[in-house]
Amino acid sequence: TGTKQSSMLVNYTEGHHYLILKCKNLSSNVFTKYIEFDFKKIPYITYNKPQNDSKNVSIDSNITINFNKKINDKTLKPNIIVRDQGNNRINGRIFYNEITNKTVFDPILFLRFNTVYKVNITVDVKDTFGNNLEQNYVWNFTTAARDGIANISNFIRGNISNINTNVINLTFRIND
Repeated sequence: TGTKQSSMLVNYTEGHHYLILKCKNLSSNVFTKYIEFDFKKIPYITYNKPQNDSKNVSIDSNITINFNKKINDKTLKPNIIVRDQGNNRINGRIFYNEITNKTVFDPILFLRFNTVYKVNITVDVKDTFGNNLEQNYVWNFTTAARDGIANISNFIRGNISNINTNVINLTFRIND
């Protein structure tokens, strides 16, 4: 009679496992049961930045997503969807660090001022064992209002310089 919990059933690693249960009844008869099972931990998001409903987010911000475990990086790009309030998809580069399980979405263009953005990490993101997220992970944030500086929203983000993507005529003037 009674139940005994084994500490051996804690912290299982993912994969295929075998378990042997031996029980003795009050008449000292021993019963053995063999159990075979697969154990998997479903991937989930532990942190995101900007956080849900953040306001005044800088237009040069990246979007950061941390996972609880290693992710198949080939499933990230098609399944991290960022859209503005007009439902336009935002293009960006994906960087994944398999040591920290951190993913960064780096928008190619600066984000627009005073705009609501929706980030959707779909269930098709998979870990290295092929397990999907349990559900879509969706959040919103709003960029800061224009600060009076010239419109830079058509500039490509870069390390050394910015390149205007909206150039029709370009004139150089060299002083003597």
